Amino acid sequence: MNISLIEEIKRENPQIQVVVASKYIDSDHIRAFYHLGQKCFGENRADELASKAEELQDSKDIDFHFIGHLQSNKADLVLPYISTLHSLDSIKLAALIERKRATPLDCYVELKMSDNPNKHGVPLDQLDSFLKTISEFNKVNVVGFMAMSEPDMSDLEKRALFEEVVALAKDYGYSKTSMGMSDDYPLAIEAGTTCIRLGRILFEKEECKAIYQSYFKE
Repeated sequence: MNISLIEEIKRENPQIQVVVASKYIDSDHIRAFYHLGQKCFGENRADELASKAEELQDSKDIDFHFIGHLQSNKADLVLPYISTLHSLDSIKLAALIERKRATPLDCYVELKMSDNPNKHGVPLDQLDSFLKTISEFNKVNVVGFMAMSEPDMSDLEKRALFEEVVALAKDYGYSKTSMGMSDDYPLAIEAGTTCIRLGRILFEKEECKAIYQSYFKE
């Protein structure tokens, strides 16, 4: 893991939460990086998150987020383990959270910012009614909005999208946004996001191996 990049981001932007996309590594590697100071990890597969969370129960303050699309039939697997969901996109999922969570769950509402049929999220023209409906659920704590850029967008288009989402969050009274991944996180930070999700940029196979071996030799 490129720990130095995370430290640099946090040093220059102390308001930014860095969520490490840990789908690239196994539980032993997560434990090693946890002991190097990284506490927040994000998974996008329900079964893998549940398995890793079980294996890492001894790491008491590890913070798991779910950052992928959460299918309703997989919700039971992850809801006991996560502090934050980055992809709330349906009333059905909100209702499941309401029924199955023992405590309120912090949620980012995923916004659908394009016409791409393969993208999930709440369309902007449905956002008012969506937020009004889920406000009735006590276990769904909306903290802000999540959005993703499209790969074929220019940097100007990506930054404009991020700025629009930050502005929308403020208009609705939220202070947080989850935007920016390995390819575009600097643009998201410039636009004012408060959370970025980094994966591929942090992991170089040989570097991961070296850090892992160093940790377990201690």
